[in-house]
Amino acid sequence: MRGIISHLFSKRLSIDVSIPLRNRQNERGINSELLSLVLEHADICRDAGAGCVALQVSQAALKQSEIRRIFRKYIDKVCNITIIWSELSASVVTVVHSNKKLN
Repeated sequence: MRGIISHLFSKRLSIDVSIPLRNRQNERGINSELLSLVLEHADICRDAGAGCVALQVSQAALKQSEIRRIFRKYIDKVCNITIIWSELSASVVTVVHSNKKLN
């Protein structure tokens, strides 16, 4: 499953995020380009409740040379974020950060 919500990004649309999330993004070095790439190439989608889904790019996908090329400068960050996406408002609710290493 490639690009769970890629149909929303057929043209680079702006991503709606709250001001508190925008501040946390800057602190963590997560910019709009990285968010767009994850939203476009997420292959893991789990129900997060309240009309939201948790989106991630799997480690298996990140081992593919094409995906590694796409994420080039973000390869170390992409395996550490989960985007909580509201299907109701079509916006990013939050970004969960972890400290996983790409195997």
